Amino acid sequence: PADVTARLDRVGAPAPRGRWPREKRAGRAIGAGVAVVAIAAAAVIWGVRREYASPAAAAANQVMVLPYDNRTGDQSLEPLGGMVAEWVTEGLARTGVVQVVPNVMVLQSLTEVRTAAGGFTLDRVARLTGSGLAVTGSYYRQGDRLEFHSEVVDVFSGKPLTSVATVSGPASDPRIAIDSVRKRVMGALATRLSRLIGWELPATAQPPTYEASLAGARGMEAWVRSDYDSAAKAFRHAYSLDTTYLRGLMLASAAYGNAGHPAPADSLRLIIQARKHELAPYDRYRLEYLLALRRGDATGALAAARSGVALVPYGTLRYALVGVLLAANRPREALANLTDLHLHLPLSGAWSFFWQAETHALHVLGRHERELQAARSARDSVSGQLFGMAYQGRALAALGRVGDLMSLVDEIV
Repeated sequence: PADVTARLDRVGAPAPRGRWPREKRAGRAIGAGVAVVAIAAAAVIWGVRREYASPAAAAANQVMVLPYDNRTGDQSLEPLGGMVAEWVTEGLARTGVVQVVPNVMVLQSLTEVRTAAGGFTLDRVARLTGSGLAVTGSYYRQGDRLEFHSEVVDVFSGKPLTSVATVSGPASDPRIAIDSVRKRVMGALATRLSRLIGWELPATAQPPTYEASLAGARGMEAWVRSDYDSAAKAFRHAYSLDTTYLRGLMLASAAYGNAGHPAPADSLRLIIQARKHELAPYDRYRLEYLLALRRGDATGALAAARSGVALVPYGTLRYALVGVLLAANRPREALANLTDLHLHLPLSGAWSFFWQAETHALHVLGRHERELQAARSARDSVSGQLFGMAYQGRALAALGRVGDLMSLVDEIV
């Protein structure tokens, strides 16, 4: 109604727009965040999940990797625990043998369930992430060497699933040992869960240098604060410290895009494109998806996302696939993917993109009562944001409930 539009205009809300230009349509149809999703789940600031999934919903072969405990007594080595978890997660994601929870979801889950004393229970983290298995570990210093101990645990029985050999490496270059830890854990899980062992090559021959990893960690800290300019600077610095760290360059490109600087974002992608032969297949699909999205090639973006999901069913490209399916007017398929994601990764429901995509799909399908329910769930699941109210208003308008819509507009204002 005209009075609703006028009321929103008075508080600076943009007026509704028509169809997007053809070259932009594929990339913008579900919001600016889609391209970021394809780079890393770390783009997300997860809200508090209001209810936990049941243990039965956890996939029997879905794994979460927890940061390793620092038992060296040296606080300067504290970042190694997160570095190990990130690289073990990355290695497992490429195997296709197991479903692995994105690293950022594990970290956010830990943040949500930690007690005032800093402790947590494994089963609560598992419920949030939909995991049945956990990789845990610790590391010690023995003279000039670091020693890493790892364990794969069945979360709900609390029993070890399989043994993982202890790994030792020089303290002067921790990445040597970390790369060995990754291979040991991957091998242990493959031996236990699959008869077919054929690992992909990682994106780089080994993890980035310790200094580059620290710079990348600072970039991620800035990212979760939505300080994308600082994040881009930190990620570029990480790449300058180790030019094999192409993921740092990909994250810098995404951060520039989020900060509204398309020129440097595109420039960095061109650099990565020239070196795509150095990337593992999954990372190449992520790059192909981004480049297709940038040029408005919906068919190419869809093909790249599908290929990536075929390799890693529950990686970050699964979210990108949902986005491009909606852009290609395939809401039923998008909705099916969202349902599957929520089943295997319950914390997905604490992210605004999940509800943005679900309400969009339901709206296009004309299922407006269900759309309204989803919008209300969005308000409950992601605190401190107005996006759920906007989706609720769209559903109320589609249902013709003008009185409720007017009340909602007043609440938004």
